Amino acid sequence: MAVPRPTLADLKAAMTAFAQSIQTRELALAALAFVGFVVVSKYLLSLLTCIWRAFLSPASLPSIRRKHGSWAVVTGASDGIGLEYAIALRKRGFNVLLVSRTESKLKDAKEKLEALPNTKGSVDYIAIDFAKATDKDYDKLSAFGDKHMGDVALLVNNVGMSYPHAMFFHELDAETIASLINVNVVATTRVTHALLPAIMGRATDATKGGVVLNIGSGAATALPSDPLYSVYAGSKAYVQQWTRSMAVEYRAKKVTFQLQAPLYVATKMAKIRKATFTAPSARTFVESSLGRVGNPPIVTTPYWVHGVLWSILNTIPETAVDYARMSMCLSIRKRALKKKAEKEKEKK
Repeated sequence: MAVPRPTLADLKAAMTAFAQSIQTRELALAALAFVGFVVVSKYLLSLLTCIWRAFLSPASLPSIRRKHGSWAVVTGASDGIGLEYAIALRKRGFNVLLVSRTESKLKDAKEKLEALPNTKGSVDYIAIDFAKATDKDYDKLSAFGDKHMGDVALLVNNVGMSYPHAMFFHELDAETIASLINVNVVATTRVTHALLPAIMGRATDATKGGVVLNIGSGAATALPSDPLYSVYAGSKAYVQQWTRSMAVEYRAKKVTFQLQAPLYVATKMAKIRKATFTAPSARTFVESSLGRVGNPPIVTTPYWVHGVLWSILNTIPETAVDYARMSMCLSIRKRALKKKAEKEKEKK
């Protein structure tokens, strides 16, 4: 059977179809290239912004001291990050109120601050166990605010509590759950409520204002989930959204709210003894923090390495991050339970 020879019209139709096919593929490649350019540009911009904020943006702390008052209040101030905040603020000319649970540690911290060379001003403390705080405890802070009305420039809500170790939710006892919420949620809220009038100042003082710095956690801000630390992560998520809302609510009243969310820092709470590049010392973190305090954005991570890691995490699918974090937390739990069993064996 003879094969029909293509006509000129057939050839033209084939050429047209071929040209259209090439054009479609070129458009598809161009579209993919554009999407890729947008995605890469987004993350490059995020990285450059992180670098600018970490190294180039001007610090606002001197103007906070000059414009808004002489007192800084730090919770969780007897050791770790809180003590480093207190020391750094004392060196920068602030009067400092230390708030923490153990009075003996507060006395030691007060003596340490007063012994710092080339510093002046007042150091005071109030002992409050935020896991069991009562209205009378918070009234002490209100009384301090009344005494120093219009002279409280900075509140650092640093006090926090985490799990004894990675645990499933059903393994937590009721007391631990209550303490986590009281320390991480209630304390941050009520300390701010007690001192906010003093930060805003008298109604006749149109220039007053100040900064409320809340210390969050990458568990709620950088990670999509934090399994086996769910109550801790949830409590820090509250602080994040509350900070965002308060920032808008009090902007016109010249009170700046900011949440700074680190990843790991070498502290007792994190159970990291030795500082590393990705888990800085409390002092290194605080120096980064005070360089960013009061500067936008509302929610940030001040230590530049954490900022880079945060940007990288944003490029990874959530399911992959969830899987990796769950594996890590299960490993932490396994080691903790083994260590606990060994201690119990030693007692016998």
